Amino acid sequence: MSKVGELNAGRLRVVFQRVGDRIGHSLWFGAGDDARLILASLEGTGETPWPASPPLQQLNFEERDGSARVALLIGMAGSSHWSLSCEADPHTDVLKFDVAVRVKQTPHQLGSIYRFASDHEGSAGRRLFDECCEVRAVGHDTHVAMESDLVLAPTATPQAIPATIQWRYSFATIG
Repeated sequence: MSKVGELNAGRLRVVFQRVGDRIGHSLWFGAGDDARLILASLEGTGETPWPASPPLQQLNFEERDGSARVALLIGMAGSSHWSLSCEADPHTDVLKFDVAVRVKQTPHQLGSIYRFASDHEGSAGRRLFDECCEVRAVGHDTHVAMESDLVLAPTATPQAIPATIQWRYSFATIG
């Protein structure tokens, strides 16, 4: 994996890295060399039309008013087109994600799946996440499930195809 960029939101940082033909991302807590990995997106392969996380291949950054920085990503799997934006405001310790997919057939699986980092006991990332961070669904279009992995998925299924399906969520520090 090679790093292709990052966004900082105070004590939270998202790092984008190349994973095969995809751009995955990971969430870190802390500053500088003391930052600790909390979780990472679970990526699929080029043969998977409905991957565990959005199949993103291109990344651009832009500056917004008030020092916010945004990562804009796009990609494709099967016949579906995907986009993800991640906004970081260094003054609020919040990372906001907005994901969308344009489908031409009924999807088998949609969502963003994150795997918690592990240590020799297998649970360091989950413990650190519970101590310092929270995930929030933004609006009513996202379902959050936290078991062995963190799963964020759209709540609505399309009535007609083609359709655009969206889910939004944010990570924030506690306290």
